[in-house]
Amino acid sequence: MKLIIGLGNPLPDYANTWHNLGTLYVQQARQILEKIDASLTCHETRGIKICIFKNPQLALAHSVDIYMNHSFKLVNTALKQVRAAKEIFIAHDDISFNKTTVKVTPKPNKKHKGVLSILQHRPFPKPYSVYYIRLGISYTQANPKRVPLRDFILQKISPELLVEYKLLFTEHFKSNFVKK
Repeated sequence: MKLIIGLGNPLPDYANTWHNLGTLYVQQARQILEKIDASLTCHETRGIKICIFKNPQLALAHSVDIYMNHSFKLVNTALKQVRAAKEIFIAHDDISFNKTTVKVTPKPNKKHKGVLSILQHRPFPKPYSVYYIRLGISYTQANPKRVPLRDFILQKISPELLVEYKLLFTEHFKSNFVKK
């Protein structure tokens, strides 16, 4: 089973901010899967929301009240709830890539606070395979006013760009996780 964990800050306060692209990715995935798999089960536990689908065998998780810098708690809880998961995908915003770029890699961005939290507190033993879905925000490209990074990542994404991201995430998810 695959488990996709979307990093972000608690909803709804941080919805549609740059720092919550991981959560947005998981929400888009859920909308896609709800249309093709009526057997899903969703529940909230210990600050996270988890949805499990039977076909494809996939689980989605995102934070309800865990902050980004405590992402290891999100991962720990998700892994306890989805014990069958062997492949773990961690979706998060990434300033290293251009806007609306999605890259899946086994290499983490060790400068990202949420990823760093996971790496420091939750080493992944075998049999887990861990990948990072790095969602580009290009800090310099999307931030012509040079707002400090800390403030920038918490800004709302424009409605036009939000639509573009949702379309990109839908296309990426379908081509990588939904069997034809």
